[in-house]
Amino acid sequence: MIKLGVVGSAFQLTKEEIEIAHEVGKELLKNELDVLICFDPESLPMEMCKEIAKVKKPTCFVCDKREEKEAKKLGFQALNTNLPRMSRELVFVKNTDALLVLGGGSGTLMEVTFAYQMGKPVFVLEEIKGTVDMFKDKFLDKRERLKIQAIRLNQVSQIPSKR
Repeated sequence: MIKLGVVGSAFQLTKEEIEIAHEVGKELLKNELDVLICFDPESLPMEMCKEIAKVKKPTCFVCDKREEKEAKKLGFQALNTNLPRMSRELVFVKNTDALLVLGGGSGTLMEVTFAYQMGKPVFVLEEIKGTVDMFKDKFLDKRERLKIQAIRLNQVSQIPSKR
């Protein structure tokens, strides 16, 4: 089963972006994927996970005891990596098979770069804008390891569920 990491916006979320994140959660429930996020209570990945949590428990990577407790209160499985930011994101990406991007800024771009360097597929959702948009259907560099794939909301459930 594929471990799909979901990354994205955690700043000034709009009502429309939150609604789209909920729709992404519904689409992901159509597929047999393990969904992982870095715990951030006010992010699009967390909004997506709230939809998934209505049916099953998504997994969150957390970096400290406070976040672990908060994640468990919300009903999520939590893994306390006990690492600072950036180290946590590297471990997170290492433990995924592919990334789905829901908007985002420089932190999301860093996670996408980690995935690219590790040869992991990256899917960027068209309906939410972010820093990674400039790389949609392109490569991050001249090495052309993997093309960053732009997908629409109605394609999310088609992300492969098996390796």
